Amino acid sequence: MNAFRRIGEGGFGGASASAVEPADAADPLDAAIDRSVSTLRSGQAPDGYWCYELEADATIPAEYVLMMHYMGEVDTDLEAKIGHYLRARQDDSGGWPLYPGGDLDVSCTVKVYFALKLIGDDPQAPHMARAREAVLARGGAVKANVFTHITLALF
Repeated sequence: MNAFRRIGEGGFGGASASAVEPADAADPLDAAIDRSVSTLRSGQAPDGYWCYELEADATIPAEYVLMMHYMGEVDTDLEAKIGHYLRARQDDSGGWPLYPGGDLDVSCTVKVYFALKLIGDDPQAPHMARAREAVLARGGAVKANVFTHITLALF
């Protein structure tokens, strides 16, 4: 499979949009690669760089809350913002996925639930009950990964 035919000199990073021609799109993989390259190029600035918002799943802000509580250095104003951010990303399953539109991730959901408890969310609040039910329906916190188990053990 040769997805692209190079024209002239230069590597991919320095090639202009006209320097790479799509391969035969009859092969589904080649067609998918062509679409991916086209999408990436459409977001490229004239100077050759890309600029996108840096995003992470809900695990990262939840772990930040956990770390700050562990260290005893809680910033309540920042924590309130993080709590709002986390609550806004709870999906219809009752939990939190690792990427938008993804399936609930038990480890992520357990960490977010625990972080929200540390922030002060009532475990009986509807969003907390939904999260708890979602985790229990998938086997409980015992199904979380080793990093989540270690985090819980610290507390």
